[in-house]
Amino acid sequence: MCYSCSETVSTLAFKASFKALPALNFGTVTVGIWILSVGFWGLTPILAFLTLAENVPKALDIVKNNAIDLIITDIIMPRITGIEMLEILKEESPDIPIIIMTGEPTVETAKKSVKDNAHDYLIKPVNKSTLINTTNYALSKKE
Repeated sequence: MCYSCSETVSTLAFKASFKALPALNFGTVTVGIWILSVGFWGLTPILAFLTLAENVPKALDIVKNNAIDLIITDIIMPRITGIEMLEILKEESPDIPIIIMTGEPTVETAKKSVKDNAHDYLIKPVNKSTLINTTNYALSKKE
C-alpha cells in the first residue's frame, strides 16, 4: 500500500506499522507541515494519523486540540515561518520533536533551529530514507 500526501489532502488516517513508512510519498509536498500522531496496535507502534497543515496557524490549532508525536515543517511558510512555529512550540509543547526542512539553508536558520531544540535540520531535496530514519529516530527518543 502506498499513501501519499498532497496539498489537497487535509487528513490521512490509517493504521500501518512503521515498516510501512517507506511507502509514504513525502516528496509530493513542497510546502506544508506534516503532523504525526502515533498509537499502538498491541505492542506494534502504528501511525495513527498524518495530517497536513498548509500554514502555521492551522498547525498550531491541530497541536492544541490533539495529542501530537512529531512535526515535520518547512521553514518558508505563509504568514509565519517554520522557525517562528518552533519558537512557539518550544514554549507551548516542548515535548513534541520538530524536524525542520528547507530548500534555502542558511547559517542563521540552522543556528536558530538548534537553539530552539529542533530535532533535526534537513536540507531539501530530502532523501526518503533519510526522512524516514530521522522520523523513526525522533519518535524513538520520545518513548
